[in-house]
Amino acid sequence: MEYDKSLQHMAGTTDTTFLTKKEKKRRMTVTVGTAGGSERVAGLIALLRSMNNVVKSVNFREIPYNVSDMGHFRFDEMEVFILCHSITNRRLSITDHIPDALYDQLLDRAYRKLGRQNVIIIAYDFKDNDLQPNVLASKLDAFRIQQPTACKKSSAVVFAGQCAPSPPELPEDQHYKLFCSLQKATPPQKCCAIL
Repeated sequence: MEYDKSLQHMAGTTDTTFLTKKEKKRRMTVTVGTAGGSERVAGLIALLRSMNNVVKSVNFREIPYNVSDMGHFRFDEMEVFILCHSITNRRLSITDHIPDALYDQLLDRAYRKLGRQNVIIIAYDFKDNDLQPNVLASKLDAFRIQQPTACKKSSAVVFAGQCAPSPPELPEDQHYKLFCSLQKATPPQKCCAIL
């Protein structure tokens, strides 16, 4: 059993009644969802599986390509959901009823079922020049302004290049953001609502 020795040091004693039990971080099951098949995010899935200090296992779920079919997508048995969206066909259209936005209802349901800390958005298929630090920062700032709901209902919004190759085209700061979000994920609260 591990204990945090900071209280012991502050108390100037070796009496373990002053110690607090150190919580061991629970590894989470991650579900990656995108339209178009798992091969489009195969490199991302491999990367997530390599993060075995925070990730227990990784599953894939196909997301419908039409808004009218999104209601059939279920979050039962999920712990962490990573919504992956290719910008190739529908641009960067995630939420806030902007033209072609696909995920207004899906993201809301994920947020209500799993909690903000367990929802991550990855927009991928950005070109190399879009992933340069100053351009990427500008794109992320514009996204936060234009689609604030996506930021409010997820723990992180990550921009990436192609996610099929291994390793995926993920800038270092975006890789770090993804890892930190997975570290902060917690088991969703069970509720009786059917979403």
